[in-house]
Amino acid sequence: MIAFIVRTVFRILVGGALFFLPLGIAQASSLGSVTVTATGEHAARIEILLSDYTAVGSPKYEVCWRKVNQVMFICWANGFQTDDSSSFLSDLSLNTTYRIRVKCHCRLSNRRWPATWQQVQDEFDYTFVPPPTPANAATVRLRAVQSGQCIFVDTNGARLRNWGCWDDPAMRFSLETLPDGQKQLRHVHTELCIWGSMPYSSVAQANTCGTTGTSIVLISKGGAQFNISIPTTSKGRFTGPGGCLSTGPANGGDVIKTQCSNNPAQRFALDPA
Repeated sequence: MIAFIVRTVFRILVGGALFFLPLGIAQASSLGSVTVTATGEHAARIEILLSDYTAVGSPKYEVCWRKVNQVMFICWANGFQTDDSSSFLSDLSLNTTYRIRVKCHCRLSNRRWPATWQQVQDEFDYTFVPPPTPANAATVRLRAVQSGQCIFVDTNGARLRNWGCWDDPAMRFSLETLPDGQKQLRHVHTELCIWGSMPYSSVAQANTCGTTGTSIVLISKGGAQFNISIPTTSKGRFTGPGGCLSTGPANGGDVIKTQCSNNPAQRFALDPA
């Protein structure tokens, strides 16, 4: 009798292990890739690319990081989960190595079992080294002449919005001259640059400085007023017609990109900040 019970328990355990083996293998495989790119003196951008897995419902990601000599992770978790597969880390230290962990609420494509929180790839180390800072940079606020409001970057989604001007890092931009003579506007708080790869009448955004679409041209309109022109871009997935920034509704309204014209909504003053 005892031998029969032992054999029965053994068979149940082995059968259960074989039943769950495919699920274990699927969840242990890599869901995709994570890349980290330095964008400024203290910030880096994280890009999450899923491959065989799909996010379920509204996509959610959890990004965690810590210095390698520390124990506790800092996470965007619970109320701080993000649905943006392209986000950024701030307050990073020069020549410091960080351990990065990224999770997604995912399931394997074309499978029916419920989604779970899984790591996109194995934890990895990243040593932060900021990119070279362009010379001849001046810090300014971008004040819309028509509305009197200033541009800031919505850090939840890197959208450009406007609000009443005041002395705040969120409204400061570094006007930088690139090696080829073109200029870019780097947001001091997020260290992202105003980005032009979007169609007309689309919400203006910020992206990693130095990438396709972050160069700008200041078109003088007289009296220290300028149109902020973004040239046409057509490289890979970053495509968009040339155009100029234009303010939208006051107090939190989106800044958009429209075809350059004499519209007063496109005129900005670059106030020292």
